Amino acid sequence: MNLRWLFRGPHQRAVMTHPWRFDGFPGRVLWVDLTAGTCEARDIPHEWCLNHMGGKALATKLLVEWDTTDYEQATANQHPITGRMDTASHPTAPLLFMTGPYQGTKVGSSGRAVVVTRSPLTECYIDTYIGGNIGHDLRKAGWDGLFITGASESWVRLEINDHVATLHPADDLLGKTTWETEQALAALGECLSIGPAGENGVRIASPLTAGRRAAGRGGTGASFGFKRLKAFTVKASKEAAAQQRHAEDFSLTEAIKEQRKEMGTRRKYGDPFYAFGTSRGPIYAAENGRMPTANYTSTDAQIPELSALKVGGGQGGQTAKAVRAGAQAVPVVSAMDTHELSGEHWHESLPDAKQSGCCAPCPIACEAADRPTVDGVKMRGRPVHVNRVDRPEYETLAMMGANLGIGSSLDVMDGNDAANRMGIDTISGGAALSFMCEVALRGWLPDGWSDRF
Repeated sequence: MNLRWLFRGPHQRAVMTHPWRFDGFPGRVLWVDLTAGTCEARDIPHEWCLNHMGGKALATKLLVEWDTTDYEQATANQHPITGRMDTASHPTAPLLFMTGPYQGTKVGSSGRAVVVTRSPLTECYIDTYIGGNIGHDLRKAGWDGLFITGASESWVRLEINDHVATLHPADDLLGKTTWETEQALAALGECLSIGPAGENGVRIASPLTAGRRAAGRGGTGASFGFKRLKAFTVKASKEAAAQQRHAEDFSLTEAIKEQRKEMGTRRKYGDPFYAFGTSRGPIYAAENGRMPTANYTSTDAQIPELSALKVGGGQGGQTAKAVRAGAQAVPVVSAMDTHELSGEHWHESLPDAKQSGCCAPCPIACEAADRPTVDGVKMRGRPVHVNRVDRPEYETLAMMGANLGIGSSLDVMDGNDAANRMGIDTISGGAALSFMCEVALRGWLPDGWSDRF
């Protein structure tokens, strides 16, 4: 493969002349060494692409083959910047962002890229997924993914423009929310960034793109923070996109046509998923005993009387589930109307809200927003409202709604928006808050803590 390197200024730029090689895979990753401040293209063996098919499978293969970190020898003093004791924050611990096998094509519902690393929350392998358009554009720009190692001494951002990758200082972005960061970098294409939570190493922090799409699980936002990488942007030109389209063979083109035909039929006959996405989930979950309620003391949207529930393990300890399964009846303090927690109620209460988009190139278009388009503020070239608030997805309605005893999707909406802007996972965030709420209600908080909750 013909590679040429350009060195301009203090940071290295990797420039490729052939963005697509075989079987729809670019066959290369962008290797970013933040300690050295360098970027380079690294080829992926053909058989790895065919045997592992992108996403977390290919990411895991790269970890096995390319990760040189000796985790058993990692100590607290080996991180020159953070001084943290965990191996997840070690400078050489890799952070991978990999595209799915059909990203960059027109296959519907293929919009998920994956972040793979050692979780700051669990110290174990984590694969967490993110939608939006950034994975598609990264593939169109000629990359299967990013392999990020090292840690920068100062805050930086990564700018990818087709086959050219450049590191830039990012001190001016420090402290900005994910929304503010995307606005600041809107001219550079799709953006993935961390908010203040990731900057400060919060172990439930998430990187976000498109204002609301999060790689939520495992605290990977903190991984970006440990490496002092505030954001990366991707812009794919029409030329690169055209070369990508040539990689789609006839059989895939026919499959796309059949998929869109099937989805069109479902939409025509009123499949609620096309109107409400996952936000209709609370109704289904409560009907089937799967709705997290009041710190998971219940699963049917009925808030039980805590004093009737014994807690703890061992002899004499009973969980809420065990009590409910027995003969003893548990008094119900209140029951939530799951319709009010659903996306249906959200649209009834906000008649001006509209379906506002999707993860490219998905034809379902299940995204919706209140005040989605008002002139004067632009994000990725499109006019949006500075106070735009999106309809929450099921996991947020569950964990920051019913699990906190909150029974209205409108109330959940504001908490969801705050978490997205700060870069906090709404699942782990909701679980942490519900735990503290129960501890407070039981009177178990230390002295002086009660007024905080």
